[in-house]
Amino acid sequence: MPSTYMYPQSREVHELGPDLVADLTQNDITFQIFPLRNTNAPLVEWSVDSDDYGLQQLRGLDGSPLHVVEQGDNRYLMEPGAYGEFETVSETELTLRTGSIVGDASIDLSDLILKKNRRLLARELTRIRFIIWTLLTTGTFSVSSKNGGVVHTDTFTLQTQSGSDWSIAATATPLADFRLVQQLGSSKGVTFGASGLAIMNRVTANYMFNNTNAADLGGRRTLGGGTVNSPGEINKIMMGEDLPTVIVFDMGYKNDAGSFTKYIANDKVVVVGRRNEGDLIGEYVMTRNLNNPGGAPGSYSYIKDYAQGINAPKETPPRIEIHRGHNGAP
Repeated sequence: MPSTYMYPQSREVHELGPDLVADLTQNDITFQIFPLRNTNAPLVEWSVDSDDYGLQQLRGLDGSPLHVVEQGDNRYLMEPGAYGEFETVSETELTLRTGSIVGDASIDLSDLILKKNRRLLARELTRIRFIIWTLLTTGTFSVSSKNGGVVHTDTFTLQTQSGSDWSIAATATPLADFRLVQQLGSSKGVTFGASGLAIMNRVTANYMFNNTNAADLGGRRTLGGGTVNSPGEINKIMMGEDLPTVIVFDMGYKNDAGSFTKYIANDKVVVVGRRNEGDLIGEYVMTRNLNNPGGAPGSYSYIKDYAQGINAPKETPPRIEIHRGHNGAP
């Protein structure tokens, strides 16, 4: 039996987290419209400003100004979901890594530990994406425990607009559909114009790009007179019409049975507007977590070594567990 297994310790693995998150979320539209944020609180709390569409009242010369009744902000409070998993460097993996070494030796397990930690982080981010996109495409997210009970859920009312059938290239009217969406922001203090985003999967985007309707997108041409058949050319037209920028987002997740599902279903477009101040739609907040040093907010990660008795008793079979999780909600 070797005397020492060498690998990054819990503190080092935890400190690697922010760099790994940045690597795995780079260029991901999910976290551009719903950035990750830590908050040192047990609950998720946020507010929505009241609108500013009221009319100032007439005072008249020598008249007293009139008092405006405070509308107040809408404030919300939500209990975060508590998520966590672990992976194991098994007795079999330890035996194979040790090979034919007999007696005292140092066996480097860094690559195994870091690979498993990265996979746990990827699964954590996939869960967060699932929550965000399910909320944005259906208005409700629900996460069930292993026994089938829903333990983390929330709902908000979506604005929706039915459109034409984009799969019928000759009659579909995607530009006209987006013009209808534009109007939904008027009373909400939101613009669904060129500063907004129209996010869809590849199937839906291809329907749009293949449009042949001369009265709509199919009748538009590039400056050189060519056909419009690329995202860049489409977005030049969208900008000229003060319509949202088209973003193709084709990511998805696998359930426990291994079946792949895209975050955004076919024939569905998520339009993200901008308020006058430029605010995006929201955040995914990670709250205080007692598994972190000092109960700090954010993801936790640590290692339990049942082979050498580090942060855990020695046990049979010997193994090393890599843990990761977070408390959070949108």
